[in-house]
Amino acid sequence: MALLATSCGDNRFPIDILADQEIEAHCEQATRCGQYHDVNTCIFELDRADFRLPAILLRAFNPAYAAAVGSGRARYDETAAAACVAAIAATSCDLSARDARLEPDACADMFTGTVAEGGPCGFDEECASARCTPAALCPDDYTCCIGTCATAPHTAALGDTCQIDSDCALDAFCSGAGCHALLADGESCSASAQCDFDLICNRPSPTQSGECGRPPQLGEPCPGHVCGEIGTTCGSAGACIELALPGQACATSFDCGPREVCTADLVCASPPKLGEACATTCTVGAWCNLDDHGGTCDVPVANGTICISAEQCASGFCADGDFAETCIDRPVCF
Repeated sequence: MALLATSCGDNRFPIDILADQEIEAHCEQATRCGQYHDVNTCIFELDRADFRLPAILLRAFNPAYAAAVGSGRARYDETAAAACVAAIAATSCDLSARDARLEPDACADMFTGTVAEGGPCGFDEECASARCTPAALCPDDYTCCIGTCATAPHTAALGDTCQIDSDCALDAFCSGAGCHALLADGESCSASAQCDFDLICNRPSPTQSGECGRPPQLGEPCPGHVCGEIGTTCGSAGACIELALPGQACATSFDCGPREVCTADLVCASPPKLGEACATTCTVGAWCNLDDHGGTCDVPVANGTICISAEQCASGFCADGDFAETCIDRPVCF
């Protein structure tokens, strides 16, 4: 499969191919960083309904974005899209690096909203300010939760009042006392987002506070169960180890790449296929249907069926409802 193939020239991506191009770019980076054996395996195993994917990918899968461009609520820049895809592919393998923690600038330039401050919105990119504040109370009946276009993000100065981190500049976070500069090496922290770039919050355990510092590297102790490189994980012996690829030894599924499993023979393998036994996950196009006797990879269910997670739904969307979550097509609000 050719990577990052362009359409209409070498530096432009029409919106109808954006999602596929972003997937390939993400998989190129993930493979380079040791999460997958090869790019094609990553593309095959990547589940578009997986909420753990980077936000930039989840947005690309959302049909509301193309609808917003079609209705004039947002403008789309094909050149910025191509630059965004290239930046995704080139993202650092170091989870603490600036380009791994922040979205590439080019990705922020792909969409420009046209809705003025105070107008209704479904997501940030519809707003001229690039910020859509959610409604205080959303309807519990599958309908859209319409927000309001608000003041642009990242405009509060150090010491100014804030509600969330995105109120503050990119090199600051929101503390109880207002926007605070990112913390230096050795300062007390409760989350890695509070620490300066190239640092994480090293905590004695996941539930304790810690100090900002260099993230654990391959072979080093990882008491907080966090390692610095994307292609590493905190092993059962308490030290950072390389993620095991299919066919390589593992102790638990946490030792394997994304969505891969540690088999009873203690080797990493691709997730089970349709009709096979499962414990948590299945290959794309199936979901792990658990009952008192274990789990079986089952066919995703149709719209109108009660669901717990998006991967159960053929539509890839499990919506809140009055009495239960239900599979529906992803709503397009405008």
